[in-house]
Amino acid sequence: MKHNLLLLMLISGSMLTTSVHAQTARLQLYEVFSGENCPPCAPTNVYLHNLAVPNTEKIIMIKYQVNIPSAGPIYFQNSVDPTARRTYYGVTSAPNARHDGTTIGTGHGQNLTQAIIDQRVSTPSPFSINLSHSFNSNRDSVFITMAVTAQQAVASGTWVGHLALIEKHMSYPTPPGTNGETDFYNVVRKMYPSASGNALPGTWTSGQTETVTVAAAVPTYIRDLAEVAVVGFVQNNTTKEVAQTEISEPLPVPLYSQAIFNDNSFYRCNSAFNPVLSVENLGTTPLTTMAIRQIIGTNSQLIQWTGNLAPGATTNITLNPITLASGTSTYTFRIDSMNGVIHPSAVRSTVTGSLYFSANAVTQATNTFTGAFPPANFAVRNQSSGTNGWSQAVQGANGSQRSARINFWDIASGEINDLYLPRLNLSAVGAGNALKFYLAHAQYNASSVDRLDIEVSTDCGLNWSPLYTNSGPSLATVAPVGNAGYVPTSAADWRQESVSLDAVAGQANVLIRFRGISDYGNNLYIDEINVPASAVAVEENERDDLSVSIYPNPVRDWATIRGFNPTSGNISITLRNTLGQLISVEELGVAQGAFEFNVPTSLLSEGMYTAEVRSGQNLSVRRLVRRN
Repeated sequence: MKHNLLLLMLISGSMLTTSVHAQTARLQLYEVFSGENCPPCAPTNVYLHNLAVPNTEKIIMIKYQVNIPSAGPIYFQNSVDPTARRTYYGVTSAPNARHDGTTIGTGHGQNLTQAIIDQRVSTPSPFSINLSHSFNSNRDSVFITMAVTAQQAVASGTWVGHLALIEKHMSYPTPPGTNGETDFYNVVRKMYPSASGNALPGTWTSGQTETVTVAAAVPTYIRDLAEVAVVGFVQNNTTKEVAQTEISEPLPVPLYSQAIFNDNSFYRCNSAFNPVLSVENLGTTPLTTMAIRQIIGTNSQLIQWTGNLAPGATTNITLNPITLASGTSTYTFRIDSMNGVIHPSAVRSTVTGSLYFSANAVTQATNTFTGAFPPANFAVRNQSSGTNGWSQAVQGANGSQRSARINFWDIASGEINDLYLPRLNLSAVGAGNALKFYLAHAQYNASSVDRLDIEVSTDCGLNWSPLYTNSGPSLATVAPVGNAGYVPTSAADWRQESVSLDAVAGQANVLIRFRGISDYGNNLYIDEINVPASAVAVEENERDDLSVSIYPNPVRDWATIRGFNPTSGNISITLRNTLGQLISVEELGVAQGAFEFNVPTSLLSEGMYTAEVRSGQNLSVRRLVRRN
């Protein structure tokens, strides 16, 4: 049970009888104000992490998760300290940052550069810091010691010693906020005794040391005790300059392990699921027992393991088999305890994911996204959270009001989201078949390269081959839109794409997925996906001898057929469904030159049709969509 400890703080002074001390090297502090619901914070954090990794001897970056533009779950765990630091600096936007207490340019996080870091290193610090921390046996209490030594006489200042408990890496299986981030680095989880810090003397003699000691509770919301570190820094409240920084790195955890699930396949063509969990002993103590929780869908089972897993070793544990239900199932495999002790990490103890099982293959895939999303037999695997991955939009092609959208506007660069079509049986289909769909996309600017890939698998997702890839300006259907998330506003925004399926013609087990890869650009929409069971001959599909147009399209009760007959003759219209089956044939009348006929469509089922308009040897083929 967690102790109720009083926060203890002791500042003691001592005079050293040594000679004059030289100034010491400076370790810089970069305080970042970020947020899990802040879209521009995601790429900024990637930039800063990549800048920090090669500069660990020069600079320490810490993150305050703030409620800009809105509060997220990490912020709610510790809102007091980030809010206090935000108020201290007068921060009103995110991402924002302070470099050793000062603002670079506008304060935007990406204003920090390698040149600025290198320049600041050349400015020595008047202080040195010796920092250490330890835990009690239950690791629910932390003990911190920070000794600050003046390396020269310091005449004045309102000096404060700050202590921040951080998690160096917080990893989530799915984004906790709305900006797509799943990895967070050096997040401030608690400041001791508070964000106001510990008062230090205003004047110092050379060699003077002041020691701050803290004994306090470890927050219960810490995700991974093996990632806990302590950052200490000395700041002058008069000028807000941070004079020196130090870090006490994470400590080894005696009982500690990592759960690994190596089977990351999503799509399943067999309902039998036999999970195998790998466990690596990351601690210093052999593991002899483990309680492992297996949750698949609504089925929960506790598995007891016994053995002897040495430190640094890995073992594979066969869990309980289960029969998957059709559709999407979520899974969780969690090490609840080791050697009778609760696992100290909510991150390393647990793996989660989802599976999609399809019992049967269909002979066609046609959808206009007008109903539930994802549609029946379609599957979505989004790396992004909420509506940032593939989701339903209220704008569609050809005047419709629904489509599938991937929200590149808010998705961090590099994130991947997949939309799976129904499993297809194309064994009766020969060459000439094509996947057709409409797309609409705007770049954020001329250099943004959001990408759409279409991939195919004939072994139920074990291996994938490319059918189509497009990105940047060639993917876009309109000019760049940089001031807001792109929304198509007219039929001219849409372009139909046709992708040959000759590579899988005759195959009985075909998976097709639309893969969106974000460059943090702007939104992409797809609509009216169609994989017909049999192909209309290419030469026929390209014919338009009668210059036919159909409106409105989509239709409800009536369709108007307009065209021009170069010879005198009877006009007929033949409707076929996407299977190529005959629905109706109607004689419209005799015409020469321009013609217009109204065709009743109220008895048609909702869906997509091929309209063949004929007069003698003249033929036009058009697509017709019926909606309720």
